[in-house]
Parts: sequence; C-alpha cells; structure tokens
Amino acid sequence: MHEYIALRHPILVARVDWAAERLHNFFSAAAFAVILALALVVLVASGLISLTIGVSCGLLWLVAIVWLSRARWLTQLTIPTRAVVILVSAGILAFGCLRFRNLSLHSYLDQQRSASHEISAPSATASNQTARPTQAQPVIASPAPIEVQRQPPEATKVELMFKDSPLFTKQRRETISGDINGFALYLNALGVPIPTDIPPIGIDTTNSKGAGWSFNEQSNNKYYYNKFTLQQGMLDDRRKITEAFCNFVIGRFIYKPRPAFVLADPEKQTPQQFYDATHTPEQMDQTYRWMASVPLTQYLNHSYWNQQFAKNQRPVCPDQGDGTACYFWKTRMRFGKEFTDKLAVFTLRAIVDKPYTDLTQHYRQYFYERLSLADSVIDNENAKMPGIDTILKECGWLPN
Repeated sequence: MHEYIALRHPILVARVDWAAERLHNFFSAAAFAVILALALVVLVASGLISLTIGVSCGLLWLVAIVWLSRARWLTQLTIPTRAVVILVSAGILAFGCLRFRNLSLHSYLDQQRSASHEISAPSATASNQTARPTQAQPVIASPAPIEVQRQPPEATKVELMFKDSPLFTKQRRETISGDINGFALYLNALGVPIPTDIPPIGIDTTNSKGAGWSFNEQSNNKYYYNKFTLQQGMLDDRRKITEAFCNFVIGRFIYKPRPAFVLADPEKQTPQQFYDATHTPEQMDQTYRWMASVPLTQYLNHSYWNQQFAKNQRPVCPDQGDGTACYFWKTRMRFGKEFTDKLAVFTLRAIVDKPYTDLTQHYRQYFYERLSLADSVIDNENAKMPGIDTILKECGWLPN
C-alpha cells in the first residue's frame, strides 16, 4: 500500500510533506511566538476572553498535529499508518482541547460572576446617590443605567425568602436577590408598584433544563397558598430571573378578579349564543389584559439589560401579532430609553384604568387605543406618535 500510494500519487505526497514542513518551520520560528503573544494581549485587553480562549485552544490543536506529523518516529512508518495515527491523534486532541476550552471558560465566567456581585451589587441604601442596577455577567448585556427618584431605602428593598434546597447556594441566593432588587428599583422608578408579599422562592426540579416559572396571579392572605417557582435550568440565567420577577410584578399590577361565568342550558344554545356568552366585555378584558402585558413585560426586561431582541424573536412580515415587543425596541432606538420605558408603563396603566367595553374592537385596536392614551400623557402634543405609527406599520401590525 505504501509503495502504491507513493508511486500512484508522488506529487500529492510531496506537496503534503512540503506543506507540513513549512508549517512546522513557521510555528517553530521565534517571530511567530512574538506575533501570537501580541495578538492575544490585544484580545485580552479588549475583553474578548471567549475568543482568546478559542484561538489559543485552536492553535494548541494545530501546532500539536503539525509537530506530530514531523516526528522522526512517525516518518519511519508507512503512509497509511501515518495517516491513521495523525487522524486518530487529531480526534483525541480535538476532544481534549474542547474539554479544556470549556473548563477554562466556565472557570473564568464563575470568577466574573463572583466579582460582579461583590463589586457592583445594586445599591438602594443611599438616598443622596443615583442608584444603578447590578452589572451583568459577560455573557449577557449589562443593565442600562437608570436615574431614579430619591426615596427611602425601604421603598424599593425587596426581602426574599428562598425555600430550603441544595440548589440555592449562597452565591445563587445573593445573585438572585441582587438582580431582583435592581429590577425592582428600575420598575419602582417608572411608577410600577412592587408587591410586598413576594412568596418564598422555590425550584421545580422535574426538568433540569427547563427555563420557566410559575406563580399565583392573586395574592392570598394564607401565605402557604402563594407560590413563586423557578425551573432548575434558569437559576444561573440572570436575564430569565428578572423576566420572571417582571412577570410576577406586572401580573399583580394588572390583576382583576375573574367575572362570574354562568352558562345557562348550554345544550339548547346556538353557536352564536355560546360565543356571545363566553365573550362578554368583562371576559375579553381579562384576555386582552394578559395579551397586552406579555410584550410589555418582554420589552421592559430587555430594556433593563440593554439587550436587543435576537433575530428569531423579531417579527416576520406580515406580522401575525408576535412583534409588539420588538416595535417598542425600535421606538426606543428612535426616541430613547427614557421615553419608551415610560410609554410601556403608561400603556400598562391605561390597560388597568380603561377596561374593554367595545365588543366591535379587536385586540390590536384595543392595544393601540391604550398606547395612544399613554403617549398623550408623556408626549407633548403627541409629537412622537406619527413616528410610532410608522414603526407599527412597517410589518403591517398597524394597517396603512
């Protein structure tokens, strides 16, 4: 086989050998070590730690393979044997470099989480200072700075109780508490009331990769009937933690007791009578309140972390109704964070203050009416409303 390959493909064998020799000489040169060191210094100084670790591990793998291909003992083997040895070694080294990269990156991120909490935990204890939310981990965007009204510390301090679980480590409890207090400060500065009866926080361990949450929509004076549960997969996702808390706060803010539902003799009703009985203004107000709160909650959480919506979170034209939060982000890009954050909160207040009464009004008309009402409160002469209309018409959310 060795003679066959050497005689059949002499040029290919010579070129591979020449390329391996040149790479070996290049990596062995002192200039390469200096250039690589300078490049890595720039990457580290720029804060691109993930890229630095990836480049280092990639070069580690490549240099090891090139060095192996020029080892004297390997050149004494036949061509097929050499190829097998190099391929197997490349696979083993690739696995080892990937594991080493992951271990190094996780160790770095753990150190950053600890340092981030110790250095920049949110402060609401000095009434003569401007309070800011906790800085984020490197893997997600940092919270945008917010200016808050001066008020006593107890106005926004959220006391949390965690259910006993080995998953709630001291570091996790401190991080979750810090992030929730930072977000509470942000919402409170916008005029959103923060509940004082936050239930003990528990963990749903039935799905270790789940990233959801659950809580009861109405406060119960029996504390053991209240719940606030996080799924196990989100415990170290700081943005998910604040999203869950935002849903809890907004859910309590827009809560309204469900209307009594009585369906008399349903077997004798026509489909239209059944529809009318299940779509009363009171029932539709409940549904529309919840529908409107979802995109506003998403926007507020993204705005807090100063994080744009991912490509797969943006609407596909024509919009089928799932792009409202992204339109608020576009409004933020055009008119600024301060204005758009207030617009979102005052839209929520209009939802609470103006119940649904017009059965001819579909959801988008309902939402737009309350959005316009909110704009009239914070926007002099509704000067920004034409620009907001343009954004809403881009994908057909608002008909032309």
